[in-house]
Formats: sequence, C-alpha cells, structure tokens
Amino acid sequence: MIDADIGVVNEKRRIEEFIDWDKDIIFYERFFNFEVTAGTYLAKNSEAARIFLQGWAEYEDKLPASFHGKDQGALHVLVPLLNKENQRLSSYFEGIQAWLMQTLAPESKLYDKCLDFWIRSKNYDDLSKFTLCCREAMNSAGPNTVLILKEGKGWCRDAWLTNSHWNPEIDFMFHAWKEVYKLTYKKEDIGKLSGGEFYPWFETLKVSLKRSQCPKADVDWIHDKNLIAPVSDLQAHLNRRLQNVEHSYNLLKSKLNL
Repeated sequence: MIDADIGVVNEKRRIEEFIDWDKDIIFYERFFNFEVTAGTYLAKNSEAARIFLQGWAEYEDKLPASFHGKDQGALHVLVPLLNKENQRLSSYFEGIQAWLMQTLAPESKLYDKCLDFWIRSKNYDDLSKFTLCCREAMNSAGPNTVLILKEGKGWCRDAWLTNSHWNPEIDFMFHAWKEVYKLTYKKEDIGKLSGGEFYPWFETLKVSLKRSQCPKADVDWIHDKNLIAPVSDLQAHLNRRLQNVEHSYNLLKSKLNL
C-alpha cells in the first residue's frame, strides 16, 4: 500500500528487494521523527496480516478525544499487540477492544502508560511522548511477524529531506510529492541538500512521462542529472538528520523515565 503522494524516483529498483517472506507486515521508520510510517506498508495475503489491518481500520472508531495523530497514532498502538511470543493470530475476536486485550504485549504497564500519554495529548510534543513510549514497548518485544525497517532501509523517503536530490544506488520512491508543493529549482538549488521542509519538491525527470508509458518496462526515463547527488553526500546529510532525531529521542526518553 502506498499513499497517493508517493512516486517512483528510480525505475531500476523493485519492491521485491524489501520483502521478507517470513513477515506478514513490513513497515519502516521515518527519518525526521520517532514514528513508524503509516502511509505505506507491505502486507502478505495471510490471516495474520488481515487481522492486523482490520483491527487498525476499526481503531478509527476508538480514537481518544485528544490530539491523537489519526492512523499514525493508532498504528503505534497496534504494532506492539502482535509482539506476544505465543500469540495465536488465527483466533476470532469479538471486536477491537477484545482483540487489544487478548493480544496485549507482556509489557502491560508500559502499554498503559503509553495509552495515558495518548489520551492526554494536546499537541505534537505530547504525541511524541506517546510515540516514543510505544517504540520502547516494541524494542522489548519478543519474536513476531511484523518487520519494521530502520531509517534509510525502507523503499521510500520524503523528497524534501535532501531537497529532491537522490542517487540510483540508494533510492527507489519519494514521499510528499503533492502537486501543490511542487517548485521549479533555481541554479543555487543544484547540489544543495538542505532546502525547505514540509514539503517543497522538484521534478526529478528532465522529460515527463505519459501515463501510457508507465506500465512499459522498456521505456527509458530521462532523469534530471542536476538532482542526482553522490551517495556519500546524501548519506552524510541523512545521517546528520538521523543523529539529531536520536539525540531528541534519548533526551525525551530520559525525561519520561522510561
């Protein structure tokens, strides 16, 4: 599943590169905050995946009367619920609440604390506490069939993270390609990896594709070489962002005494 504002930047890569056939659902972590991405995921046609996705969908009716983050927040509640080592995902449940209780992770005290953060959240800072708490619960979980790829290991990232610069060795898809935020780059933007945040982007193709060309594997994409940056520069830039997020994570974790 992919969001409507996700597109392929590198036609030479394939989604199969990111599939672990032993897992039922695959997510990846975002670069710029503590979240597991909700807008795109890989799901196996399995009973476990169907139960997970159905529960996630039904959780929309259970959202607290707070600043909850919608599907992004609900995702962080549901992922820990598949972490119980002896979980029988083929069981039938009478509803989302019964399912949540029956599949509660062993770290139940931490789970309750996470929910408390969510219920009392009033802004993004409060929601970050909830997200971090859930991440800590997942970190201590046992074997499960949900795979969460680390930052930079997923099939997609936000285009604005590197000012729409990319490299065919490491990139596949870009997120946040909303037409309303599309800009034309200037000479000074070429090679500049730090740009506007949330969510300006530049067209990475020199010649736009027609929709009829998209299904054809033999069509040569003509990329704008001005936006292709060295792998070393991209990775160094992204690593600096990641280090900032990790610093914020550890600082907040210490404050929350988790």
